[in-house]
Amino acid sequence: MSTFDDKKASFEQRLQKSRANHEANLDKQLADMRVRLLKDAPPALPDAAIRQITRLDHEIKQQRISGMPREMRVQMGGSTPLRQVDSFFIKEFQTNKYLYSNLMSYPTVFCETLEEFFNTFIDDLDVSPSAKRQELNRMVEEAQQTAADSHGGGIFGVNLPGQGCYLNGWLFAYESGKKPSEILQSESHLPSILMTAAHEKLGHGFLAECSVLGKTKSRLGLDMVEVARRFSLRSAEDPLTSLRQQQNGLIHTTSQLVEEGWATWVESYIGQCLWERQHPTHTVEPLIEACQNLPQNIENRQQVKEALLTAMAYLLGDQQANLQALHWAINTIEILGSDFDDYFFSAASQPLRYCIGELLLMRIETQMGPLCAPYAALTAANVAIEPDKISLSDLQTLMDQDPRLHPDTRLAAIAQLSIRNKNDVAEMGRQIEQQLSFSVPPRLLN
Repeated sequence: MSTFDDKKASFEQRLQKSRANHEANLDKQLADMRVRLLKDAPPALPDAAIRQITRLDHEIKQQRISGMPREMRVQMGGSTPLRQVDSFFIKEFQTNKYLYSNLMSYPTVFCETLEEFFNTFIDDLDVSPSAKRQELNRMVEEAQQTAADSHGGGIFGVNLPGQGCYLNGWLFAYESGKKPSEILQSESHLPSILMTAAHEKLGHGFLAECSVLGKTKSRLGLDMVEVARRFSLRSAEDPLTSLRQQQNGLIHTTSQLVEEGWATWVESYIGQCLWERQHPTHTVEPLIEACQNLPQNIENRQQVKEALLTAMAYLLGDQQANLQALHWAINTIEILGSDFDDYFFSAASQPLRYCIGELLLMRIETQMGPLCAPYAALTAANVAIEPDKISLSDLQTLMDQDPRLHPDTRLAAIAQLSIRNKNDVAEMGRQIEQQLSFSVPPRLLN
């Protein structure tokens, strides 16, 4: 008769085998999709068509020249600057009109030690106090080593919807050579701290709190799954955790341009308004150059280069592309582009998905006005995906085949629209309904 330990060991072996099989199947699916994307790629566009993309760069330059500095400036002292950035966002984007008055009322916390920063996430682990202490020590040591190896690299902030936005004050201080207690009083370093807060809270937090997709992720705890992934937290080994990781992986893959593009856009927009920083962070020309200079040793280099450039032309060029072409282009950036994250990070400071996402928001800004940008992102994420009510394979198939269920494709389609009266959110909403047949949050139509 088997002992309890034997049964436990047998179960763990089966669980490990099941996980390995799933990962192998996922790798095969991704490999098959890469092959299909290259096979389905339209003929490479002529150089003249690729050059059309740079019109967006011209519009960006004009925007920078014509943009007037705001009267508001963040004042120094205590936690006041953190509250002022929230207030600026609420006033600038009229959230009381389009959403609700207590938007993201949870605090922004500047953590002066790594222990304080990481404890926020450790507290949610369902493990013993000694295991929490061991995990905390591991994370602190890893963060210190990462910072030492890459001269300040690491995670500067994270947003936990409804709980708080946490800033890694230790890392900001390490990078600047100041004490954590001093850095909030430093006029030269404060903007970077507050722009990080904007990226996390007003970028990721805004979509988590206000979009249909974000609320679904929060309800299922998928936002915490993503935090665990970012921080390499050792979550429980159980079927539900594995399922949540797979659900989050699918949603994360199909909404990165919306999530990271919006967060990067709002960070640089606020930086421009309050401190005259460059906006947007990215422009098109360096991305074209990076695609043209892909490493020589990659497999199917010429095909991959042409596919990425053609995808960029569909997404950012002058010519209107139909929904299926946009869907192909988005999948190409998401799947093929992700194979070269390290390369694009070195060439453009962020992965290609983040860069293209910000430029889609920038195209919305130039064609419809900055007031429309946050509500375009909300509409792109206005997808009622219920991963707990449908199988993963069925959900994958639906999102792959129906562009209207794919948040990033929705954003790309919205970015092709223009309106007569800039900053008219209701007009944007009507155009989205009439031309794209996408669902729009009702309050944006009033």
